[in-house]
Amino acid sequence: MMQGLTQQEAKNRLRQDGKNELAEAPKSKPVRMFLGQFRDVMVMILLAATMVSVLLGEWTDAITIILIVLLNAILGFIQEFRTERTLETLRQMTAPLPSAEMEHGRPFPLRNWYGVTSSGWKPATVFRQMLPS
Repeated sequence: MMQGLTQQEAKNRLRQDGKNELAEAPKSKPVRMFLGQFRDVMVMILLAATMVSVLLGEWTDAITIILIVLLNAILGFIQEFRTERTLETLRQMTAPLPSAEMEHGRPFPLRNWYGVTSSGWKPATVFRQMLPS
Protein backbone atom coordinates (compact mmCIF):
# COMPACT_ATOMS: atom_id res chain seq x y z
CA MET A 1 0.00 0.00 0.00
CA MET A 2 1.28 3.47 -0.86
CA GLN A 3 1.84 5.99 1.86
CA GLY A 4 1.56 9.73 1.46
CA LEU A 5 3.69 12.41 3.04
CA THR A 6 3.07 13.81 6.45
CA GLN A 7 2.36 17.50 6.62
CA GLN A 8 5.82 18.10 8.10
CA GLU A 9 7.53 16.07 5.32
CA ALA A 10 5.63 18.07 2.70
CA LYS A 11 6.75 21.36 4.28
CA ASN A 12 10.37 20.16 4.41
CA ARG A 13 10.33 19.12 0.76
CA LEU A 14 8.73 22.40 -0.27
CA ARG A 15 11.44 24.32 1.56
CA GLN A 16 14.20 22.07 0.14
CA ASP A 17 13.03 21.68 -3.47
CA GLY A 18 10.87 24.75 -4.00
CA LYS A 19 7.55 24.80 -5.84
CA ASN A 20 6.86 22.37 -8.65
CA GLU A 21 6.31 24.96 -11.37
CA LEU A 22 8.02 26.31 -14.45
CA ALA A 23 9.81 29.62 -14.21
CA GLU A 24 7.66 32.32 -15.72
CA ALA A 25 9.14 34.27 -18.60
CA PRO A 26 9.28 38.01 -18.02
CA LYS A 27 6.32 39.79 -19.59
CA SER A 28 7.01 41.67 -22.79
CA LYS A 29 6.42 45.38 -22.66
CA PRO A 30 4.17 46.72 -25.45
CA VAL A 31 6.83 49.10 -26.79
CA ARG A 32 9.41 46.30 -27.03
CA MET A 33 6.81 44.05 -28.58
CA PHE A 34 6.09 46.67 -31.26
CA LEU A 35 9.77 47.37 -31.96
CA GLY A 36 10.37 43.62 -32.17
CA GLN A 37 8.22 43.57 -35.29
CA PHE A 38 11.05 45.34 -37.16
CA ARG A 39 13.66 42.62 -36.40
CA ASP A 40 12.46 40.36 -39.20
CA VAL A 41 14.91 39.93 -42.08
CA MET A 42 12.28 40.72 -44.72
CA VAL A 43 11.33 43.93 -42.92
CA MET A 44 14.99 44.98 -42.82
CA ILE A 45 15.28 44.33 -46.55
CA LEU A 46 12.18 46.45 -47.17
CA LEU A 47 13.60 49.26 -45.02
CA ALA A 48 16.83 49.12 -47.04
CA ALA A 49 14.75 49.26 -50.24
CA THR A 50 13.04 52.34 -48.82
CA MET A 51 16.41 54.05 -48.34
CA VAL A 52 17.44 53.17 -51.89
CA SER A 53 14.14 54.56 -53.19
CA VAL A 54 14.70 57.81 -51.27
CA LEU A 55 18.26 58.12 -52.61
CA LEU A 56 16.97 57.62 -56.16
CA GLY A 57 14.21 60.18 -55.64
CA GLU A 58 11.40 57.61 -55.91
CA TRP A 59 9.27 59.10 -53.15
CA THR A 60 6.09 57.26 -54.12
CA ASP A 61 7.83 53.87 -53.85
CA ALA A 62 9.50 54.83 -50.55
CA ILE A 63 6.22 55.97 -48.98
CA THR A 64 4.41 52.85 -50.22
CA ILE A 65 7.06 50.53 -48.78
CA ILE A 66 7.09 52.39 -45.43
CA LEU A 67 3.29 52.20 -45.18
CA ILE A 68 3.36 48.46 -45.87
CA VAL A 69 6.10 47.93 -43.25
CA LEU A 70 4.14 49.96 -40.68
CA LEU A 71 0.90 48.11 -41.42
CA ASN A 72 2.76 44.80 -41.04
CA ALA A 73 4.24 45.95 -37.71
CA ILE A 74 0.86 47.11 -36.37
CA LEU A 75 -0.89 43.87 -37.33
CA GLY A 76 1.95 41.76 -35.94
CA PHE A 77 1.91 43.73 -32.68
CA ILE A 78 -1.87 43.32 -32.27
CA GLN A 79 -1.62 39.59 -32.92
CA GLU A 80 1.29 39.10 -30.50
CA PHE A 81 -0.34 41.24 -27.79
CA ARG A 82 -3.60 39.26 -27.99
CA THR A 83 -1.67 35.99 -27.92
CA GLU A 84 0.16 37.04 -24.73
CA ARG A 85 -3.15 37.88 -23.05
CA THR A 86 -4.69 34.57 -24.17
CA LEU A 87 -1.72 32.59 -22.86
CA GLU A 88 -1.93 34.37 -19.50
CA THR A 89 -5.63 33.55 -19.26
CA LEU A 90 -4.95 29.89 -20.12
CA ARG A 91 -2.14 29.75 -17.56
CA GLN A 92 -4.55 30.94 -14.86
CA MET A 93 -7.20 28.45 -15.93
CA THR A 94 -4.86 25.43 -15.81
CA ALA A 95 -3.93 25.61 -12.11
CA PRO A 96 -5.83 22.57 -10.81
CA LEU A 97 -6.72 22.35 -7.13
CA PRO A 98 -6.78 18.66 -6.16
CA SER A 99 -7.27 17.33 -2.68
CA ALA A 100 -4.04 15.76 -1.48
CA GLU A 101 -4.00 12.92 1.01
CA MET A 102 -0.99 13.93 3.09
CA GLU A 103 -0.92 11.58 6.07
CA HIS A 104 0.40 8.06 5.38
CA GLY A 105 -1.92 7.28 2.47
CA ARG A 106 -4.88 6.38 4.69
CA PRO A 107 -8.30 7.79 3.95
CA PHE A 108 -8.94 10.65 6.37
CA PRO A 109 -12.07 12.62 6.96
CA LEU A 110 -12.30 15.60 4.59
CA ARG A 111 -11.08 18.03 7.29
CA ASN A 112 -7.65 16.31 7.27
CA TRP A 113 -7.11 16.67 3.52
CA TYR A 114 -5.13 19.65 2.33
CA GLY A 115 -5.84 21.49 -0.90
CA VAL A 116 -2.65 22.09 -2.83
CA THR A 117 -2.16 23.33 -6.35
CA SER A 118 -0.09 21.31 -8.79
CA SER A 119 2.89 23.56 -7.96
CA GLY A 120 2.86 22.05 -4.47
CA TRP A 121 3.20 18.45 -5.67
CA LYS A 122 6.51 16.84 -4.85
CA PRO A 123 8.07 13.53 -5.89
CA ALA A 124 6.35 10.69 -3.98
CA THR A 125 3.30 12.81 -3.09
CA VAL A 126 0.18 10.67 -3.02
CA PHE A 127 -2.94 12.55 -3.97
CA ARG A 128 -6.50 11.86 -4.89
CA GLN A 129 -8.03 14.09 -7.54
CA MET A 130 -11.43 15.41 -6.58
CA LEU A 131 -13.39 16.04 -9.77
CA PRO A 132 -16.08 18.71 -9.84
CA SER A 133 -19.60 17.32 -10.01
